Amino acid sequence: MGNRLTQSRLATTAGIGILVLKVALSAPQLRTDLAVVAITWFVVTAFVVVGLALFATDIPPVNGWACLTVAAATIPGDLNNPAYPQALVLGGFVLEPLYLAAAVALVLRYPAPRLTKTARQVVWGLVATGTVMRVPLALTRGSLPSPLHASADRRVWGLSPWWHDWVFLRATFTVTTLLLAVAGGMLVLRAVSSRGVTRQSLAPLAIIGAICATSAAVDQIVWIMGVPGDAWAPVALVRNLSAAAIPVALLADLLRRRAAAAAVTSEILRAASSGDLAQLEGALRHVLLDPSLTVTPVARPAEEPEDGGEARENVALMKEDGTALVAVGYDPRAVGDPTLLRGALAAAQLGIEKTRLTLELLERMEELRASRARIVEAGMAERRRVERDLHDGAQQQFLAVVATLAQSDFATEDEMRDLVGQARSRLTEALAELRRLARGIHPATLTQGGLSAALPYLCQSAPEPVSLRLDPALADHRLEPGVESAVYFVVAEGLANITRYAGATSAMVTVLSESEYLSIEVADDGNGQAHFTAQGGLSGLRDRVHALDGDLTLHCDPCADHPLTHGSRLRVGFPFNAPRAS
Repeated sequence: MGNRLTQSRLATTAGIGILVLKVALSAPQLRTDLAVVAITWFVVTAFVVVGLALFATDIPPVNGWACLTVAAATIPGDLNNPAYPQALVLGGFVLEPLYLAAAVALVLRYPAPRLTKTARQVVWGLVATGTVMRVPLALTRGSLPSPLHASADRRVWGLSPWWHDWVFLRATFTVTTLLLAVAGGMLVLRAVSSRGVTRQSLAPLAIIGAICATSAAVDQIVWIMGVPGDAWAPVALVRNLSAAAIPVALLADLLRRRAAAAAVTSEILRAASSGDLAQLEGALRHVLLDPSLTVTPVARPAEEPEDGGEARENVALMKEDGTALVAVGYDPRAVGDPTLLRGALAAAQLGIEKTRLTLELLERMEELRASRARIVEAGMAERRRVERDLHDGAQQQFLAVVATLAQSDFATEDEMRDLVGQARSRLTEALAELRRLARGIHPATLTQGGLSAALPYLCQSAPEPVSLRLDPALADHRLEPGVESAVYFVVAEGLANITRYAGATSAMVTVLSESEYLSIEVADDGNGQAHFTAQGGLSGLRDRVHALDGDLTLHCDPCADHPLTHGSRLRVGFPFNAPRAS
C-alpha cells in the first residue's frame, strides 16, 4: 500500500508536468491548427486523468504509468514546428512515433501487469522502425514528401534520392504498417476470442484500439504512396478521434468496475453464506459470465479437459491457516481480468469462511450446553456418591460407636474398659473413612503442597507400579488452584481407569509445562480397551478440561498404525497462567 501511494504521488507530479509542458510547446500552433491542438489537449488531459485514476484502483500500477507515457509521447510531435530551433525540430521528428508505440503497448496490455511476448515484439518493432529509421530520413532528400516539417534545413548525406524514397521512407513505413496491422489483428482476436466478463470489459477498448491501429496503418500507406496532404486528412481525423476515444474507453471500464463491485460482492457473499456450493457456483457464473465455471470440494479433484479440449484454470479458496475450502475452475478466456477475479473469489472466500465459522460457533455452543448439562449431572452424581459413602461408611461407624457406648450403662468396670476400646477403634475407622472421602473431594496434600506433593502420593497409592515425570518448574512454583485441581483429577481418573479396566502391569504419568501450556499424559501397557461412555468418568473429565479451554484425547493400541503395541494413552493439554511462587 505504501509503495502504491508513493507511485501515486510521483504520478501526480509527472502528470502535472506533462500537462504544463504540452500546453507550453503546442501554444505556437493555436493560430494555424486550433482544432488539432484542441483535440491533442483533450487526449493528453484524458490520458493523464485516467492514468492517475488507475493508481486509485487495484489494477496493476504499470497501466497508470502506461497512460502517462502515452500522454508524454505526444509532446515530441509539437516540436516538429518551424517556431522552434532546428535541433528541436529534428529531435521532435525522430521521437514523434513513440506516441504510436506507447498507445499500442497500452491497449495490448490493459489491464494485465505485463505484455505478452508477441506484443512486446510488436511494440519494440514500432519503436525501432519509428524512431531509429527516422534519423537517416531526416538527413536525406528525395522526391517523396517527408513528415519532417518542410521549413527544416537538413544536413544532407551524400546519398541519392533513391535511398530516401525507397529505403528510409517506403521500406520503413511499410514495416511500420505491417506491425500496426499485426497489432490491430491481435486486438480484434482478443475481442473475438474473449468470453464472458472479459469480453464485456475489454471488447470496447480492443475495438477502438484496432480502429486506431488500422487508421494509423492507412496513414503510413498514404506517406508511402506520396498522396498530397489534403487527400489523407480524413484518415488522420479518424486516427486522432479513435486515439481520443482510448482514454474514454478506459474511463468507462473504471466506472463500470466501480458500479458493479458492490453488486458483485453482495451477490456472491449472499450465495457463499448459504453454504450451498451449487448456489455459489450459479452466482459466480452469473457475475463472471462463464457458464463453464465450477465450484467443487477440494477433496474432489477438478476435471481435466479431454484431449483437444479447452484449457481451464483452477484456484483453491483457502482458510487463514492455509487449509483449502473449495476449488473454483474457470475458463481463462472468460475470466481474463485478474482484478475482477480476485474480487469475486475474495467475496466467495469471505462468505464460505463466515458460514464455516458460524457452524463451528453453533457446534461449540451446542457442545457447551451439553457439557454444562453433563457437569451438572456429574455434580449431582458426585453428591449422591458422597452421601452414599457417608451413609454406608462413616455414618455406620458412628452409629456403632453410639450403640457401643449405650451398653456402658449396664457394664461393669472391666466391661467398660472393653467398650471404650471398641468405641475408640470404631472412631479411628470412621475418621479414616472421612479422610478418604475428603481426598476424593479435594485432597489436603494438593491444597498444602501443590502438585509436587499430591501427585507422588497419588502414584504411590496405585496398585500397579507407576513412574512419574513431573516438570521441575511445577515443583518450585504453584499453578492456579483450578488448574492444579484439574491436573490432579486427570491423573487420578486415568490411574483409576487403569486399575479397573486395563489389566496393566505398569503405568507412566508425565506432566510438562511449555510457554504457558500444560500437557499431561497417563499411559499404560494394558489391553487398550479404554473408551468414552455417556456417564463415564472420562466423559466428565473431558467436560472439566473443556471448561478450562483445553483438549483431551484418548489413543488405544493395538491400532492400524501400531498393530503390535498394547496400551492406552490419555493426553490432556490446556493453557494456564504463569506459575506463582510457592
